[in-house]
Amino acid sequence: MFAPIFLHDPYLPAHRTQQGKVAELRQELQATGGKKDKGHLGKKIALKKIVANMTMSNNDMIALFPDVIQVMGLASLEIKKMCFLYLVHYARIKPEIALKALPHLVQVCHTLRAR
Repeated sequence: MFAPIFLHDPYLPAHRTQQGKVAELRQELQATGGKKDKGHLGKKIALKKIVANMTMSNNDMIALFPDVIQVMGLASLEIKKMCFLYLVHYARIKPEIALKALPHLVQVCHTLRAR
């Protein structure tokens, strides 16, 4: 009649590993939207997923640190806010990694001051 469904099937999307989720989010952050993505909608959605995983489900998203720092340079205020939320969260847990973000934060402050 029906084929049995195994609960531990690695090909089911519900059983994604932590590394798979991080790799998927990294790919979404690095994807270029081209002309169709003027408001960086793809990156905003990826950052929202990262922040949700980081805060709600307590998943460790520290592996995405370089990618989030790279995205922080975009001109969108919403993206900057989510990146700062990410930084504040992980600065509490690992302050030594937050020091690596200082040059990027200074650069963002200079661009905001120039406006």
